[in-house]
Amino acid sequence: MRILFAPGIFPPDAGGPATFVPDISTEFDRRGHETLVVTNGDPAPSVDEEFPFDVVRVRPDPALTRYPRQLRTVVGTARSFDPDVIFANAFDWPAVVAGTLTRTPVVVKVVGDMAWERAKVRYDVTDDIEAFARRRYGPRVELHRAVRTAQTRGADHVAVPSHYLKNLVAGWGVDADDITTIYNAIDTGAITETATGESSDIVTVCRQVEWKGVRGLIDAVAAVADSVPDATLHVIGDGPHQQRFERYAARTVDADRVVFHGRVPHDDVLEHVADSRVFALNSTYEGLPHAVLEAMACGTPAVVSDAGGNPSGRRRGVGVRRPAG
Repeated sequence: MRILFAPGIFPPDAGGPATFVPDISTEFDRRGHETLVVTNGDPAPSVDEEFPFDVVRVRPDPALTRYPRQLRTVVGTARSFDPDVIFANAFDWPAVVAGTLTRTPVVVKVVGDMAWERAKVRYDVTDDIEAFARRRYGPRVELHRAVRTAQTRGADHVAVPSHYLKNLVAGWGVDADDITTIYNAIDTGAITETATGESSDIVTVCRQVEWKGVRGLIDAVAAVADSVPDATLHVIGDGPHQQRFERYAARTVDADRVVFHGRVPHDDVLEHVADSRVFALNSTYEGLPHAVLEAMACGTPAVVSDAGGNPSGRRRGVGVRRPAG
């Protein structure tokens, strides 16, 4: 079978699709299928040569030229590669259009509501994801919602990592029979780090946006400053609100109690997680994050909110749920 993978991001970038797609495409190639990846990003020959398949990249131009270039590249790649199926992960609308023009089935993996996320980041919408589904907003937000719905409903099938997301996507008008829940997974054999439990550090790995609950973790560190004087919060990941959180931490706790690492290599992330006493994810919304599964694989106790798909990752003795906030 010939499979065209269309992730929105790919190594050396970090994030869900950049973790998931290299693994699954490499595994399909190992099993004898012919695979090819088309993605966003500058040329990265030293990275691409590590994979047993070709990687086609779309240069990250300004939006006015980037979107037409994305469409031309994905459609052109689909026509030349002639896949049996297109699998999109955060590159949905070019993949759906390419599938329509080339009469190729398209499967999209939905890990969240991109319309809601953009409304939160760009337009300061304060509603949570469930309130967002019920309310109506200005034309710009509604345009993002319309695009999200159209590209999802335009796919032949939708894969989601949790039942929570299946119900969410069904609310967009996608037939429940066209949605399959496939839980995220990791290769535990590839994780060699083992939790030491010797420090009092707390680590969180997330995109720096408001719904990840970083402020609440900063407040928690401030609350235990006297009882656990050596507790330090390590925040790994970057995002549009990182400077906002850094300023909040500076006002709330001593400077050495919260460390923002920004984006770090994946192997270093696992080392931080294994060296910490607790992994914490205080998000008010999630699909099913790989970071929680990796913390469990390291043996680091994971304290996660009960929001979205987080409860799906709980395992007795390792995963603990608490209300978000």
